[in-house]
Amino acid sequence: MDTYDIFKKLTKSLRFPKNNRVSSIEIKNIVPNPEDNKPNHVKKNIKINHEDSITLLRDIKQHQQGKKRKHSNEEDLKQKKLILEREEVKHYRNANNISVVGRRIPDPVRSFEQFNVDESIIENLKKCGYVEPTPIQKQAVPILLEGRQLLACAPTGSGKTAAFMIPIIHHLKGPQKQGFRVLILCPTRELASQTQRECVRLSEGRSFRIHIISKINKALNQYGPKSNKKYDILITTPNRLCYLLKQDPPAIQLSNIQWLIIDEADKLFEEGSRSFREQLQQILQACDNKEKKIAMFSATHTPVVAKWCVRNMPGLIRVTVGHRNAATDTVDQKLQFVGSEHGKLLALRDLIRQGVQPPVLIFVQSKDRAQQLFNELIYDGIMVDVIHADRTQTQVHILKLFSFLKNLKVPRNRSRSRLVRINVRIKPQNKQTKLTI
Repeated sequence: MDTYDIFKKLTKSLRFPKNNRVSSIEIKNIVPNPEDNKPNHVKKNIKINHEDSITLLRDIKQHQQGKKRKHSNEEDLKQKKLILEREEVKHYRNANNISVVGRRIPDPVRSFEQFNVDESIIENLKKCGYVEPTPIQKQAVPILLEGRQLLACAPTGSGKTAAFMIPIIHHLKGPQKQGFRVLILCPTRELASQTQRECVRLSEGRSFRIHIISKINKALNQYGPKSNKKYDILITTPNRLCYLLKQDPPAIQLSNIQWLIIDEADKLFEEGSRSFREQLQQILQACDNKEKKIAMFSATHTPVVAKWCVRNMPGLIRVTVGHRNAATDTVDQKLQFVGSEHGKLLALRDLIRQGVQPPVLIFVQSKDRAQQLFNELIYDGIMVDVIHADRTQTQVHILKLFSFLKNLKVPRNRSRSRLVRINVRIKPQNKQTKLTI
């Protein structure tokens, strides 16, 4: 096969137009630019438009020269510094077992001085035995100092009371004749009394009027519309407060409330007859100050509380210390399997025979079970008493009872032992508490 055959096969079925007209081409005389003939060192500086610079690999352009390049380097350094600071804060939270959810969350602090509060507040903290902020205080206090709404979950004994009292004392500054400006709700009278004592210690030197509703008849006259409004902080249970609000006219005014603190929120949202949801809604309606802030503190995390907070607290920040629903590491715990309900009583009697150091607290589920266990142990010759919501003992009686039992010694291997059992919710103050379940 020769060259002609190959060309013939390649051009088979092709058709070329017969009229081949040569397009007219305009020839222009190019006049040389005299500047082009000058040497390089004589040429004028040519301005470069950086907007027309070559695009390399999509959006990556050639870097600009001069001041813009320097400005870009400064921005890069600031960005890297910000990233390092964020990583450092994240590492510090992880080291303290702090997890947060929310937007624009303030950084945790390292010391009391970083709170930027009055020196007297820090002195009162140190008098209460705090050497450095606890994990919940490191994160919750900066959030509340900025006036943000908070849902905090931390183990019992982790310093939650001081975590909300530090910002409150800082914001109130001093007593005023405006009525109650802070409302602290607790599930039981005992917790309310304990919170009041803590508030008095932390606010020493401020002359705040801290009230607790102990007697309803006295409260009807003390907080009514004709009162002098010489009070600042109210600590109470929901039922007593709702009773005053139901009076006609209401026996208490909450229109000036700036802070609503709900302590032990998980207990207030429990299902069943012990739930305080309806009372809480009534209290929120009475606190009609649009600028009020809400903070909830709890030892356990429950979805019911979390959902309520998301719906009713805009700009919410959630803080959790440690693992959810875990106990504090300041309590030594021992889990003992007994096999049945009757085995609990046998195991308890065996524990008493081995010898225990009084005072001893035994927590049970209900008032009925408290009375049943009391009846069982009293017939064993054990010095025992029962305290629950149906009893009329005051806090003074409880303290006297504890003081009496503290001086008693429990003999080993003998049937007579001393035991106190209690069915009221009390926060342990002794960090060396031992708990047997």
